[in-house]
Amino acid sequence: MEWPVRAMGFSYDNQLLASASEDHFIDIGCVETGEQVYRLGTQAAATFVLAWHPKQLLLTYSSEAKYDRDQGVIRMFGFPSIESDNRKTTNPPVPMDLS
Repeated sequence: MEWPVRAMGFSYDNQLLASASEDHFIDIGCVETGEQVYRLGTQAAATFVLAWHPKQLLLTYSSEAKYDRDQGVIRMFGFPSIESDNRKTTNPPVPMDLS
């Protein structure tokens, strides 16, 4: 691990764990197997805050802007559906830019 973890959180069903640091990615893994489900590029300098929706597989995160530390971005990342047997997404996740 090159960077310390700055934020982490469990999905509403406790099946997924998201972790973020200063490496421009949020890693999302299956709690049961430890397998990485998705690696989300943040296109930002660092991510210090993330939170899952309490009833859906939606992840919101806040990051510092890549070129201006006085600015930040808030983005939402959603999973349309997940197969229960192997936790792989059946449809590609859809990032939603709220800026």
